[in-house]
Amino acid sequence: MDRTLLRKKKGGDVVPFRLVRYTPSPETQLLVTSRKEFRIRVPISPVQSPHPHVKKPSSTSFSGKTSPTRELLNDFKSTLNDQGKVISPTFDENINRLQNLQWVKSLDTRHSLPSSSPKPASISKILQDQLGDKFAARANIQSLFLPQNNSKRSKFSNEDQVAKENEQNDFKKRKEEIVHWSLKATMGSKPNSSEGSSLFVINRKIYIFGGQSRGKVTDLHELDMITGVWRKVNSNYSPNGRLGCSLAVYKKKIISFGGCSGHSQNLGVRRCSNKLYVLSFDTMNWQRYHGGGSIPTPRRNHACTLLGKSMLVYGGVDQLSHALPDLYIYDVKNKEWSLPEVKVYGDPGPRSHATLTAVFNEALKVNFDFILLSLSKMKQELNILNSGFYLFGGLDSTGTPTNALHGLYVRDGQLVWTEVQSFGKPPTPRYSHSACSMNEKLFIFGGRNDLLYKETGESSLGDLHIFNVEHLTWESVIVNGNAPEARWGHCMCTFGTKILIFGGMTHKKFMNADLYSLETNSDYVDELLKYDKEKTVAPSVEVYASIGRGFKSFLQKFMDQSTPKTKEED
Repeated sequence: MDRTLLRKKKGGDVVPFRLVRYTPSPETQLLVTSRKEFRIRVPISPVQSPHPHVKKPSSTSFSGKTSPTRELLNDFKSTLNDQGKVISPTFDENINRLQNLQWVKSLDTRHSLPSSSPKPASISKILQDQLGDKFAARANIQSLFLPQNNSKRSKFSNEDQVAKENEQNDFKKRKEEIVHWSLKATMGSKPNSSEGSSLFVINRKIYIFGGQSRGKVTDLHELDMITGVWRKVNSNYSPNGRLGCSLAVYKKKIISFGGCSGHSQNLGVRRCSNKLYVLSFDTMNWQRYHGGGSIPTPRRNHACTLLGKSMLVYGGVDQLSHALPDLYIYDVKNKEWSLPEVKVYGDPGPRSHATLTAVFNEALKVNFDFILLSLSKMKQELNILNSGFYLFGGLDSTGTPTNALHGLYVRDGQLVWTEVQSFGKPPTPRYSHSACSMNEKLFIFGGRNDLLYKETGESSLGDLHIFNVEHLTWESVIVNGNAPEARWGHCMCTFGTKILIFGGMTHKKFMNADLYSLETNSDYVDELLKYDKEKTVAPSVEVYASIGRGFKSFLQKFMDQSTPKTKEED
């Protein structure tokens, strides 16, 4: 089917609508949503499709039939009634709780979800004990695709109060994260503070590129962390300045993709790009890579990350300012794009101004040659729990900030999207924030939420959040030192045990060209706290007296030298 379709909405107005190029077939139904959230049904064939079909869990939105999950639970209750067993209110509450769980909503008797989570095992065991193999077979939920939780909290306690107490006790036992902010003293040819820049590390040196200040920035600056000196680095054939582009590091190369270069007054759109440029630090020459395969459509403000030789790009905004919901993978070594097939158990949907962060064992970050879909075998050897790509925050299709956290995992050689059911207090909804990973933890700082402006008069955020991937928990954070101001559009990277932040802006100003350092190592944090304490200790009385006598003597000598002598004194 061609791209362009015209469809009528209420009132008779014709609304242009674009479909992905699929061949119609009555075998499968797909719910397609237009830009203005009008819904139609279009038959799609996953076999004849030129693009991989994204498998999604069955939904009752296609028909008025009872969902398999509700039907199964109703059969469960009716069987217990037939056996003369009294169903307590606690049982009904637990049934309602099960129905509200994300993975239970996605349950379909036609498909079995793979497993390694205690949730499906518990459900299957309950059904097998109460009803026998007939119903247990129907609820054979496997969740190898779902993230595991190391928490000792009981997920299916018969008493809600007991479960709540277990959760509170588990959080109390968990150690709080203590971090320390400091302002890095730098000098030299500092870069201008800008919005949308990229900060990265190559050969133990810090580099910053791109963004927008009073104009689009195309300069590349280098910082020596030992001397604290900035210098401008010259490069050849630099691309035109673009805002909203992404940047990833592969060995001694940086890869820039997408972004917008300007605004068309005639068309009323932003000129977005899908061009890919690579800068080699061996030659300091920029080169455009055309690449093959399924090339992404032009976009800006997308989420991007790199692991191994695979660069992942998700979402973004097109030229008409519509949020995009697609995932592309670029093979850096073979210079080829692909649109992978992804199983979806929690769809992120259209998203822009979000962050996509690879949270894996540090050993994988220095290996640039492995294939992304071979991670399943490597993860077993490295004993990594819940490692994957985490998409956080951003703007949805309606332009509303969100704090949703989705995980993209590799299971049995296949990519899987799921919505992460986390513990603890999550960050407030935000976009244009920054994120990075260290020691299998996700760090998020700053961002913007325009909905807060009515209450606080400021939409910028300056809080720090840490997500523990192993426990799927938002940790409690104790922040010390000189924390940076609230901001959005800043850039962030890791350097050893530190996290560095530069640039950004608010509605009123661009931030100063200062580099902030966040120390995450507890031993180093203790030393910094001792140093801060020594600086703030008040001097003793003897010190004040000595300072006073010295200043009085200096003042007397100064007065004697500066006061002209009279004739009588001569």
